[in-house]
Amino acid sequence: MICFLQAEAGKNEYFDIEDIGSHPRVRQKHVLMSSAIISQVEIKVFKADFISKVATASKKDKEWTVRKKELDRLENEEKKFPKNWMSRNGLLYYRNRLYISNDEGLQTIIAKGCDDSQVPVAGHFGQDKAVEIVTRGFYWKGLTVWINDYMRSCDECQHNKSLRHARY
Repeated sequence: MICFLQAEAGKNEYFDIEDIGSHPRVRQKHVLMSSAIISQVEIKVFKADFISKVATASKKDKEWTVRKKELDRLENEEKKFPKNWMSRNGLLYYRNRLYISNDEGLQTIIAKGCDDSQVPVAGHFGQDKAVEIVTRGFYWKGLTVWINDYMRSCDECQHNKSLRHARY
């Protein structure tokens, strides 16, 4: 993935592998880039079974359902969505992050995926890094507090964290 990051975020451009041979902007030999930064970006692609879990859990959450109905109503009336909210393929997004309903099991799957998947490479990163990783693709109310509680309950994190006191 190629990304041209501009000073104004609304002018950012994203190109996938398919675009490299066909899109005129990417085919140019020389591109004038005064205030742009070239960066490779990893696109998050969610597995179908995960998306179905999110959809199923969302329909059971009253707050999610109310928000979805409101966004659907605005869409039907061709009115503008509230700032930072969007609805796509039956799912809600807040600030381009998948909005997760208040479902403990689903939140645990996400936390385990972001925290435990790092074990073979570099161990658990701790609360701040876990929050940063999770918030790249997901949002739910109280996310930071929830992740911090999860990390405090993680046995491996508790055994491997640095001491926070003077030597004995």
